[in-house]
Amino acid sequence: MKLRIFISLLIFLFTFCKDSKKGGLTFENPSIRLVPEVSKTTAGFVKIQNQTGKNDRLISATSSISEIVELHEMYEEEGTMKMRPKEGGFIIPDGSITELKPGAEHIMFINLKKPLTKGEKVKVDLVFQNEGLKQVEFEVKEIEEVPHNH
Repeated sequence: MKLRIFISLLIFLFTFCKDSKKGGLTFENPSIRLVPEVSKTTAGFVKIQNQTGKNDRLISATSSISEIVELHEMYEEEGTMKMRPKEGGFIIPDGSITELKPGAEHIMFINLKKPLTKGEKVKVDLVFQNEGLKQVEFEVKEIEEVPHNH
């Protein structure tokens, strides 16, 4: 009898607990701000949910739409909000959602190669410290600007 219980327990544990990665990384509402044709920069935003079983870090991004892609953070200096590249990338804690959004942490596309159009789909390669390369399709959208100084 004890052996049956033990075997049943092992089967249960193997069946339901074998994958420590759980659901991996998921991406919600990946968007790039539509900007006037003359603009050479824009920003990207996305919610990243981490269900990998461990903390991760977004360490870089690339895309064919611009010469440079940087991870940016906002900071306050003498009462003025400014932005700068985020050294070391963005920590994505396990079991949480990290939101890259206007006026906060975001992806910056610098020296756009061509004007973007509303509804255009853009592939962006996001590189994570643990999960590696994830290609995410972003959509160009009208996104309200958050006032700040550079």
